[in-house]
Amino acid sequence: MATQPNPALTRDILWYIFTMNADMFMDSKALTTTRHSSQVCREWRSVLLESPSLWGRLLDFDSASSRWSSTWMREILERSGEHSLLWIKANRVLDGEKVFIDILARHWSRIQRIVVNVAYHVRFSSIWKPIFTPAPLLEAFKITFKPTDSLDDDDHPWQSASQVTLFAEDAPALREFSALGYAFNLDAPWLSGLRSVCFGPPFRMEQVMPVIRSMPRLETLRLEGLYPKKSQRNLPSSISLAKLETLILEQVYFEDCSNILERLEVPSTCAIIVRPCSLISSHPLKTLIRPFVQVARRSLLDLSPRGLSLTYDHYRVGLADASSLGRSLFSFTFELSNVELTRTLLTQFAVPELVNVRTMHLNLECHGGSDEENMLRQFYSHCQSVQTVHIDDINLKYLYPRKDGRTNRTRLVFPSLTSLHINSLTFLQRGGTQYYYLQNFLRSRKRVGRPIKVLDLTECTRRRFDVGFLSEMTGLKVLWTDAEGRVFEHQW
Repeated sequence: MATQPNPALTRDILWYIFTMNADMFMDSKALTTTRHSSQVCREWRSVLLESPSLWGRLLDFDSASSRWSSTWMREILERSGEHSLLWIKANRVLDGEKVFIDILARHWSRIQRIVVNVAYHVRFSSIWKPIFTPAPLLEAFKITFKPTDSLDDDDHPWQSASQVTLFAEDAPALREFSALGYAFNLDAPWLSGLRSVCFGPPFRMEQVMPVIRSMPRLETLRLEGLYPKKSQRNLPSSISLAKLETLILEQVYFEDCSNILERLEVPSTCAIIVRPCSLISSHPLKTLIRPFVQVARRSLLDLSPRGLSLTYDHYRVGLADASSLGRSLFSFTFELSNVELTRTLLTQFAVPELVNVRTMHLNLECHGGSDEENMLRQFYSHCQSVQTVHIDDINLKYLYPRKDGRTNRTRLVFPSLTSLHINSLTFLQRGGTQYYYLQNFLRSRKRVGRPIKVLDLTECTRRRFDVGFLSEMTGLKVLWTDAEGRVFEHQW
């Protein structure tokens, strides 16, 4: 082997660097990086082989190829020694791998973090016996069961089991927990210490909400696929989660989502992500949507600068905070059964706080009907302060200035618009004109005295690009990129 590349790196410094690089939950290539590092020189190999705690954190079933994964996993386990803590990760579906079974059976008391996907058909296997024994060092336990073939049923695993005692009620260090389908004891003492939790089937909302109230340390709460509530008798009127940073409601019934948002008291900086089940019931949408609207209003009022993302695809509507702060404070995706519900939803979200929006991201799949266009224009009319729009060029046709048939006045969409960011650019030949929709939009804005000042094409022009077709747009600044990612700028 070669000599050490940099003699200035002491063994302590090397160990620190190797440990930083060995976090497989932060870096999917951590195991590969560590293995390659062990082959650089004798000194590096010596440091690594004498660091069992480092190898104990690298039981990554995704990183090894199927041909030799078992051998490699056993080698890593051997390098971890007898006492170091173990981290286990598998995004791919584990299907009864013997080395995984052996780790559970022989080393359960050493496991600190286990985040794995497992095949449905092993969900009732005896391999899970260790998880009913104490786990004094366990900090993260996340198991998801996945179907592997057509023989797997669609039922959630373990849902028929009575509430059982995980970890023998002894997991004092546990901070992250998820086991969808498992009917664990909702009175377990370790629940109160969790920082992150996911609740799902076989539980219902009225079972889960009182438990959440006794979890004051929660920073991340995910409710996924909860069975619909049968009664509101056990629902607390309010639940304060002062430390919550992220709330996710995934495939929860629409009415239950509304009830949850109405009852939870969370910090204004908490990110709220909701994707409810499709709304097909007779419940009045105006009532159900009110808590969602309140979340959006609060965010649009507090954020500066303010941005909004609108996704529209006929019966699917998405609204999200798109501020430049890098962290969306709300994201809602609604599946609706008819266009009238869509219209009602957009009307309810047309709140006064939209006047604070400066940047709009539009992801549209319109079907060409005038009713659809009018519905969207009505929503846009509440966004009078928008200065920047992100959109693909084809959907610019829905933003053209249009004359009002009654007053003969030209109505502008986004009258304050000065900057246009194009996500994708379509090359079209129509009557000899290239980039038809883009050129028409720029001309129409110029014609009514509200020209676009900045055209940003950097997201869609990684090839030879001739900006000559924009030469008539006096005062327009254009940004674009070439195949090598270099940014060019030209002002007419």
